[in-house]
Amino acid sequence: MKNILLSVTMLTLLSFTVAFAAVKVPVMSAAGKVLAVSETSLKIERSVKGETEIMEFVLENPLRDIGIGEQLKVSYKQIGMKYILIRAQKAKKTAVRKSAKKGLEKVFDSAAPVAAPAVK
Repeated sequence: MKNILLSVTMLTLLSFTVAFAAVKVPVMSAAGKVLAVSETSLKIERSVKGETEIMEFVLENPLRDIGIGEQLKVSYKQIGMKYILIRAQKAKKTAVRKSAKKGLEKVFDSAAPVAAPAVK
């Protein structure tokens, strides 16, 4: 009976150990301009909250058709102090939208006469 209880306890502990050892590293993403590309690394410059930063990624496979100055979207994992590149794709160029809505602009002319308030 003791052997069965000991075996069940050991299997339970082993299963929890395996479950906690398989912690997944989250996949993150970034977008920026390519500064340098080589067989083993990629450097991009991105803007976060008005400040620019340079990120360097470790490549598992060399990138093809990526040139300096191009805009990229990348997916990566952070393992220790290194960023491991998972996927990189060229960013699509989009049109810049104007935020002003038509018909809502009011023009004030300081030389125009001021209308008198209505009196009853």
